Parts: sequence; C-alpha cells; structure tokens
Amino acid sequence: MALRRPGGSDVVVMRPGEGEYFGEIELLRGSTNVASVRAISEAPVEVVMLDRQTFIDLLAESDATRDAFNMIVDKRLAENARRRKAGQP
Repeated sequence: MALRRPGGSDVVVMRPGEGEYFGEIELLRGSTNVASVRAISEAPVEVVMLDRQTFIDLLAESDATRDAFNMIVDKRLAENARRRKAGQP
C-alpha cells in the first residue's frame, strides 16, 4: 500500500503478506480510503473486495469476529497516530 506525498511521489507504507488484509478501517468506520494498492509482478496476488454493507452483514454473523476486527482497527489507528506524531507515513 502506498500513500501519495505532497510532491506527488508515493511512499510504501505496507507490503501485505500471505493472509494479510487491508481496508477494514474504512469498512468499519465509514471513512474514505487514504492509500492506493498496487500488485507487484514478483508475487502472485489474490484479491477479494467487499462493499461496506456485505462486510457489516458478515460481521453481524459472528460477535467474536466483529470484536476481533474492532480490536485490529483500534490497534492500527493507534499505530497510525504514533507514526504521524513521529513524522512518519
């Protein structure tokens, strides 16, 4: 995942590995996305895209899964806040 810098260049902020995912903050909190995602040719890529309502409906089927996602969102938001405070992307 990459964020665009004010000058127009991108900075890589995450290279998801096998089993990792992204976008849960936007889906759970209803915010807009802030990063772009691009596949690289050196590795296979599988993508599943869910709209917000489908994601919410799936989480409604499992309290444990919903709670786990909420904990992950809180952790990532805290990490993002620490990075911004430190001047990192």
